[in-house]
Formats: sequence, structure tokens, C-alpha cells
Amino acid sequence: MKRNLLLCLAILLITACTKTDEEKRLAKFRKTISYKTYRFTSEKATVLALEEYNKALDVSLEPPLVHAMIGFVCLIGKKNEYALIEADLAKESPSAETAILAMGVQSIALTKLHCSHLALEQYTKLKSALASLQKNTPSRLEDVQSRLMFASLITVSLYQNDAELATFSAKTLGAHTQFDYLPSLVSALVEIKKGHSQKALEHLQEISQRKNFPEAKRIIFAESIALIAKTSDQTRDKDAMVDELILQLLDVLLKDLFANDNQQLVLKKISALSEQFTKGFPSLIPSITNSPGASATAQ
Repeated sequence: MKRNLLLCLAILLITACTKTDEEKRLAKFRKTISYKTYRFTSEKATVLALEEYNKALDVSLEPPLVHAMIGFVCLIGKKNEYALIEADLAKESPSAETAILAMGVQSIALTKLHCSHLALEQYTKLKSALASLQKNTPSRLEDVQSRLMFASLITVSLYQNDAELATFSAKTLGAHTQFDYLPSLVSALVEIKKGHSQKALEHLQEISQRKNFPEAKRIIFAESIALIAKTSDQTRDKDAMVDELILQLLDVLLKDLFANDNQQLVLKKISALSEQFTKGFPSLIPSITNSPGASATAQ
């Protein structure tokens, strides 16, 4: 009797987390008034803001790229529904780099909203688009959208346990002195994802003590080391730690991508725009995570 009950529960859990269930919940979410209102507000406000921002920039920013950046800011702030909406606005961009960036934001948001099947599906599309882009038009790292795309690739591939793409993307950005800390930091994150926390800890400690290691980056490594050291090996604790480290890395990457004074001002304004939106919409109800079956799909 007990065995039959456990079997029934297992079947229910498997059924509850199907791709079809996730699609239904996502479709329901996109039909809500909150979703439509936030999307409309963000779309219109971003266009108006860019009319002002672009006057001070050497290279104008396009709305899809800004929406993807706002999506990044929302992910860092753990406002995942908003990140999903911003990715929806960005993914139809005519720029292949921006479209891939948006796919990455959307896949991460779906992962954090417990839609693992749809997150993986989006990630598969992203990899296909990336392969096509690299075959036809190699990315130029001088362009901000290309650098943002690689930042997205690092982040989403870590969530999808794709060590190969995470390492490749880190090395690509790390070829520039400004991002030379990336390969080591991403390598440590890959080791943690594999369950080798102690190995990652020793690796980071060794690198941070090198004489030629930039002082400004020692802080990043010190924060990561402290977080790893205080976390137990329990799966739930480790998953939460990895999530925190990935978001921390994304935050650092964004700040490094917008390093000069003018770029920092733009990033601050975009972050302020995100804060303004999310304050205006304190809760997207019914939230995708509050829909029936969401708890069964939690990772």
C-alpha cells in the first residue's frame, strides 16, 4: 500500500513538471493585466529615456539592448518576472548579439521561475543562434552588445551546467586585460557546480595571493572565497551559494562593461529606470511561480 502511494506521488510529480504545464503557466502569466501593463510601460518609458540618454553617448543605444540590460539588472535584484518581460521585449532585436543576449536573460529567468524545461529549450535555441552567428559573422568584442552577449553566455551556461560554453565565453572576454579575472573565477564556479567546493576554494585563494593580481579584483575573489568557506556541502546550501556567486559575477561584469564615467552614468540611469518600473509594479499577480504546479517544478 505504502509502495503504491509513493509510486502515485512520483507519477504526479513527474506529470506536474512537464513542458506542457510550464507552457500553460507561462501563457497564463503573459495574459495578465500586470504583465501587459508593465510591458507597455517599460516599452514606452525606454524609448523616451533613450531620446535623452543618446544625446550624451558616442554610440546610440537601441531599445532592445536596453531592455536586455534592464533584464540583467532585474536578475541581479532577484526580480525574475520583470527580467522575463524585459527579455520578451528584447529578443526580437534585429541584432543577432542582442537577440542571443535576450535569450540568455530569458533562459535564466525561466530557470529561476521553476520552468526548467522551457529554460533548457530557450538555451538550445540560444546555442543554435550562437553557432549561426559565429559561422557567418564573428563577434567584435569592441561592441558593447557583443561583450554583453558573452556576459550572458557565461551566466546562462553556468545555470545550464554547460562547462564548455562557460569556459569558452570566459576565455573570450578574458582575452582583454579588463576581464582577465574571468577564466579563473568561472573555472572555480564550474568546480563548485561539480561538487568540488574545496578545490575551487583553494584555487581562488592561490590566485588571489599572486603578486601580479590586480588589487581591485582581490575584493571580488575575497567575497567569493568568504561565501564558499561559510557554506556547507548540503545540496540546498550549495545551490543557493552558486546562485549568489553567479549573480555576484553578473553584477561585477556589468560594472566592468560600463567602466568609463559616461558609461557608468548610463548604467546608473538604466538601473534607476529598472527600479522605477519595479516599484510601480510591486507584484505581478498572478505570478508565474504562484500558478498551480509551480511548487512541483521547483529545482
